[in-house]
Amino acid sequence: MGFDVLNEMFDKVYLSNEIHERKPNVSAFNFVANDAGIDKTESLFIDDTDLNIQGAIKAGLHARLLPKDKTLLNLKQEGVI
Repeated sequence: MGFDVLNEMFDKVYLSNEIHERKPNVSAFNFVANDAGIDKTESLFIDDTDLNIQGAIKAGLHARLLPKDKTLLNLKQEGVI
């Protein structure tokens, strides 16, 4: 496409190979929250992997599993987001 889609869509992108942290490690979630100034108790982490959801919960985030057959639109319709 000629441009970095993630950087076009988001203010900041956190890539594990750049921050040297990986989900589901609690330290990965802590790094992102601290760097971005995010209040973990007011944040929702959405992922399609239960292991990552459990890591987010251990780090103090609200978390929701998004099954592979669902989309963010489904979560919106359910009132989650």
